[in-house]
Amino acid sequence: IIAIEASSSITLTRPIDATGKGFKGGAYIDFPQPPYNCDFATDFTVFGFSNPASGYQTGGSKGEGITSSTGIECGKGKLANGGGGSNNHNAGGAGGSNYGAGGLGGQRSNEGAFTCHGMNPGIGGLSLSTYGYSLGNNRVFLGGGGGAGHGNNNVGMPGGNGGGIVFIKTDTLYGNNEFIRVNGGRPYRSDLADPYAAGGDGGGGGGGGGVIISNVNTYTGNINFEARGADGSYSSYTPSSGCFGPGGGGGGGILWVKGASLPAGTNSFAGGTNGLISVTTSVAACRGLANGATPGTNGNFAVNYAPPVSNSPVCIPLPLNDLVYFEGKETADGIVISWKMHGIENVSSYEVERSVDKVSFTTIAQVPNSNRYIFSVTDENAPAEFVYYRLKISYVDGRKLYSSSILVQVKHRTALQLVRLSPNPARSNIEVVVRSGKQGIATMSIYNAGSKKLLSMNCMVRKGVNQLRINIQDIPAGSYFFIITMDGNRAVQAFLKSGQP
Repeated sequence: IIAIEASSSITLTRPIDATGKGFKGGAYIDFPQPPYNCDFATDFTVFGFSNPASGYQTGGSKGEGITSSTGIECGKGKLANGGGGSNNHNAGGAGGSNYGAGGLGGQRSNEGAFTCHGMNPGIGGLSLSTYGYSLGNNRVFLGGGGGAGHGNNNVGMPGGNGGGIVFIKTDTLYGNNEFIRVNGGRPYRSDLADPYAAGGDGGGGGGGGGVIISNVNTYTGNINFEARGADGSYSSYTPSSGCFGPGGGGGGGILWVKGASLPAGTNSFAGGTNGLISVTTSVAACRGLANGATPGTNGNFAVNYAPPVSNSPVCIPLPLNDLVYFEGKETADGIVISWKMHGIENVSSYEVERSVDKVSFTTIAQVPNSNRYIFSVTDENAPAEFVYYRLKISYVDGRKLYSSSILVQVKHRTALQLVRLSPNPARSNIEVVVRSGKQGIATMSIYNAGSKKLLSMNCMVRKGVNQLRINIQDIPAGSYFFIITMDGNRAVQAFLKSGQP
């Protein structure tokens, strides 16, 4: 949220841009086979389920919205203005929304009778046009995140972030033909051949547009407002050999102005276009098709904005006046959370809280006020992928206030990480190097390409780096998957067994 107020005037010399700063798009989750599979005879139609899933009950992450995702983080159902993630198998995620509705994700097509089916893509985010944006219902909303596509080959797409909110309050706004943008964000992955297109997995939905509140009396010079929904991602980019579901477009946002008409300039509140199946796919029959993916609907503008007035105090001071910074960083020992204060006189104590869904937080450290200004604690047991942290500050007068949440991507401090499998191809033995965040009993298994378990054994791993050996002499030549699991965490690596002596 960007808020700027000046009693006399504001002059724009650069754009104000909150593109992609709203609700987060669904994170991409890869579901390799095995242990996650699909069933050609089962049409997986569930609207929401938690992650991790099991068997063929898998699906892309939903985009964030104005409702809670606890227990239903994945699957095709929308989260109000958060777009749904697609269900198994390789269908597309839906667009997030705001004033305009998000577009549907695309289906998978051109499958064989006994191959996986992807008939349940994400459902587009809900239009919030009747839930706010009027004097009688004075609410505004961040743009909803797009849903992620389903993937099992690590070439699928996440959802795009929604647009943020910009408040401008002044007597005169000098536009200088500059832009104020709150557009939704496009799905993006820098490690793919085309960062805006999925390969042999599902595409992601575009983020919904955000909100611009222009509480301005007079405009001088043109000013350009944009609250566009983002485009959904394409799918089946080379070297794909299928017709996988593209992503839906994000719904448009809204501009709300104080006067009775729009100021001079260019305004755009359009919904994002849906993705298509890439023309580079080897299957000519589906090149350029949407496969049911749809664009987001357009946003709008509103006039005669008047700020809401409260009859009683609605705000309390936040600890931000006392807090200089609060940040987290991954190290070899864990996630180091640090903060600095510039006012400690009225502070009683601090608590660092952690969450994986930004809804339910758990205290991981309690720190008394020791008349210091700089603090740090280490979270040695952070779960994998994305973790949220916030600082709870307790004051001597009984107040308990919170910092903003920060997001830390945990790349190396996972409970279990497969560093290396060698040799590959192997003959009689494979050696694996595993890094573990703690000591425990792990299970090592080998599956064939048909998901049949051929070998399984338990082993003790210590915290740190472990080197393990497995005898595969009795396994015939072919392609296999090595899987190691511990306490619900897993790591997977494909390998070949050579038939040569």
